[in-house]
Amino acid sequence: MSVKSFIFDLDGTLVHTTPEYRYMVVGNTLETFNIKSTKKDIDDFWFLSEKDRIKIIKDIWKLDPEEQFWPAFREYDALDLRKKHTWVYDDVGILSLLNKNGLRTGIVTSAPTHIIKLELSLLDHEFGSVVRAKLADGVKQKPDPEGLIKCMDDLGVNSSNTLYIGNSKEDMEMARNAQVYGVFVERREYDFGEIEADLTITSLEALRELI
Repeated sequence: MSVKSFIFDLDGTLVHTTPEYRYMVVGNTLETFNIKSTKKDIDDFWFLSEKDRIKIIKDIWKLDPEEQFWPAFREYDALDLRKKHTWVYDDVGILSLLNKNGLRTGIVTSAPTHIIKLELSLLDHEFGSVVRAKLADGVKQKPDPEGLIKCMDDLGVNSSNTLYIGNSKEDMEMARNAQVYGVFVERREYDFGEIEADLTITSLEALRELI
């Protein structure tokens, strides 16, 4: 295939947030309601889809997402604290190579806007399009393909010459729903089980073979 654009997920793909951070922030949030949780439940909450996340909040932690959990979570998820627990992966130098080769780059993420700004500032790379796939922003969430389609439209490319690189099952489902070549980057942070991807890599350096 003739690749013109590389579109990425953000957190867990280009930027790493330490496990300690999620255990601390989610743990403190739950302690507000005198709830104890396992690390596995917190990992599931952190890495699975929005639908699964809501199910965990309601069915396991017995909380109302909008009235109880998220307001408390935002109190603990302070930007300055998150920044101390966030850094870019050591293989993101591939972004400069993509630019040098005239290839277009974009982001499709569901992260909150303030976190997107933080993580983009750490990357110090100019993306041609950054799409927040969130209903609040008028874009359907992953694995719906709307965010990826919007990003491709912004970049002036199509599904036949685009790669989407992500670190989760819903990333690969979104790519498949958009008929885009999906590249799963295995960061070994969470066991998603079997992943249907067109290509699985353990480092972004492997993308050199696709340039």
